[in-house]
This record gives sequence, C-alpha cells and structure tokens, in this order.
Amino acid sequence: MVDRELFDEARKEFLSHLRYAKGHSAATCYSYNSDLGIWAAWLAVASKDWQRARAADVEQFTA
Repeated sequence: MVDRELFDEARKEFLSHLRYAKGHSAATCYSYNSDLGIWAAWLAVASKDWQRARAADVEQFTA
C-alpha cells in the first residue's frame, strides 16, 4: 500500500529539486507532478509500496 504522506513529501522534494536545482520549467514540473499522481494512484490500486517498486512494476504500469 502507498504511504501517501511520505510519497507526497518525496514528490514535493523531487519537484523542488527539478525546478530550483536543475532549472526545469514550471510546465515540465507540472507534467512530472501529474505523472507521479497517476503513478501513485496505480500503486494504490495494485497494492504496491512505492519504496519497494521494481523495474517490472514500472513496466507493468507503463503497459
């Protein structure tokens, strides 16, 4: 199961890093944020922990 609070905090930190440390545009960060929201929803439905996700989980998600 997805620990939503921890996931949301990690997502915020990642997006902040992209925006301020890497200089990505707001539009790029918005897209990443949207994709991560979809990923989190999929993880919840699949009863998977985002911290234990494997490459196979990502492949299953993208399929």
